[in-house]
Amino acid sequence: MSDSDQVKKESRILRYGPDSMHSWMTAGACCLSSFFVSSAGRSGGFIFVAVQENWQTNRRDAAWPVLMMTAGMQASGVLSGPLAQRFTVRPVAIAGSVLSSIGLILSSFAPNTTVLTLTLGAIYGIGAGMVVMSQPMCLVQHFVAHKGLATGLNFAGAALAFFVFPVALEFLTELYGFRSAMLLLGAISLNALAFTLFVRQPEWLGRGTLSRKCEGNIQQRDGRGSTAASHGPSALIMNCYGSNDAGNICKAANEGHNAVHIDHGQHEMKYLQTSANARSASSCFAPGQQMTIKFMYRRMTATSVVGSVVNAVKIIKKFKSSPKPGSLRDGLTVLKEPMFYLILYTYFCYSATLDCYSSLLVDFAVGKGISVRSAVTMTSITGLVDLGSRLLLPSIADRAVLSRECMLVIAKVMITIVMFSFPHVSSYGAIFTLASCTGLYIACVVVMCSVLIAEFLGVNRVPLTYGLVTGLTGLTAFGKPPLIGYFRDRMGSYDAVFQLCGLLQLICFLLWLSVCVVGWFTKQRVWSPEMETDRVAMDACKFVYLPCAGVAVRSACPRGHRNDVVVSEAHTVRTGCDRS
Repeated sequence: MSDSDQVKKESRILRYGPDSMHSWMTAGACCLSSFFVSSAGRSGGFIFVAVQENWQTNRRDAAWPVLMMTAGMQASGVLSGPLAQRFTVRPVAIAGSVLSSIGLILSSFAPNTTVLTLTLGAIYGIGAGMVVMSQPMCLVQHFVAHKGLATGLNFAGAALAFFVFPVALEFLTELYGFRSAMLLLGAISLNALAFTLFVRQPEWLGRGTLSRKCEGNIQQRDGRGSTAASHGPSALIMNCYGSNDAGNICKAANEGHNAVHIDHGQHEMKYLQTSANARSASSCFAPGQQMTIKFMYRRMTATSVVGSVVNAVKIIKKFKSSPKPGSLRDGLTVLKEPMFYLILYTYFCYSATLDCYSSLLVDFAVGKGISVRSAVTMTSITGLVDLGSRLLLPSIADRAVLSRECMLVIAKVMITIVMFSFPHVSSYGAIFTLASCTGLYIACVVVMCSVLIAEFLGVNRVPLTYGLVTGLTGLTAFGKPPLIGYFRDRMGSYDAVFQLCGLLQLICFLLWLSVCVVGWFTKQRVWSPEMETDRVAMDACKFVYLPCAGVAVRSACPRGHRNDVVVSEAHTVRTGCDRS
């Protein structure tokens, strides 16, 4: 067996690290926890009809518990995002699974729809949202090459719940009544707690060779024979593997070391702790990725020395004033990004469509003359389309067959046509077809949201940004029950609701189409390595004022929005074969 074949075989059976067996086990646990915790959330259509029958209420009052349940799941992002940023995802998911089960159990004892809105909408909704909304934040840290597929697998659990639990809840209601069925559903949802125990932050994110547990050999030595002598009396020496270089650099820089030496192959690389080294290393190097180093040499002159000192002072001032990466202040900088508001509006349109799909579709079908059992079965079958799409579409995006922006544009134009078509259909087959297309759209958006945030706004911003997006969207749900009650109870149909959703989707389609057009015609949206590498390297030479110091230009960085290589700043290095 050749060396390349052996390397490929070893990479396929990695037990730990990004895209490893451990990562896929985490994704599977997230999928199953989402499945059990979404038991009531995906049965909203049947619950909406059952509340009307059990409490003899109109549609406006019956819509409050169901829509507040969806709103609570989305608004919980405001809570789960900062908590996950502070305490990691695991305790947030565990607390959410317990809270969701308590909410379902208490719902079985609700005397009226007001209490049911509190137990089902607030307690269960917030608890389920803490699980479903926080787990993608952990998965984007576990995966590099299969980020979209892993996120789709997580949300596939919720889609599978849409196929199983509406029929199961209807069956339990016929046997024991609606209250007892909700009690049993709360007991079933406790299974989510077992799977949330497997969700952990990746060890390799916080593991550098500064720790005694890591694989590198750490030693302190003086600065003789290296450029570290000019920066301080000592430097940190690390012998580690290339997959951990980024973590080592960041961790060493954050702990205040003057310089970091890394033995990589036959070259000893030295990363000076300048302003952006620590911050950009983690964004460019992902564990498991190869590094390509380009060496350049520049002679020392008086001008270079003075320029290095002046530039270093400016960079230090800028570094001190900039927020710490991963902090709340750094996360809130997304409010200055235009793409944040586009993603927020996209998620708002998704939320409005999801309410029509999961909460109103059964009542809409019953109003067209279809029986309750047939309507529930129809929505459950369309959940298979949702499930398959959540697994298939991310794989297409990960393989770069079609960019995520283009895929979203196609989904937007499809759902716009579907929403405008709903008021004009009445047969079982036509409603089933449109509902399947709606499930396809929901699958596309829900698996793309966290990935789009990671691509456009940065991986470090995902927890807080995802929480803001889902939370702000959830707050809009308070205006939905009166709107639904007005159109259905007074006007007699949901036609205006579907037309309003279609108008919102049309605007969103035009916005994303403009993003794609700008991306196609603006070639310099991200730095091109062919055009920028030399310029970045020469700029980095301003900081090199020792004879024969080298400059490393990274050319194996993660892909950008259109699979372009994202080139960050060059870093100074020192090789074992430096010229004297």
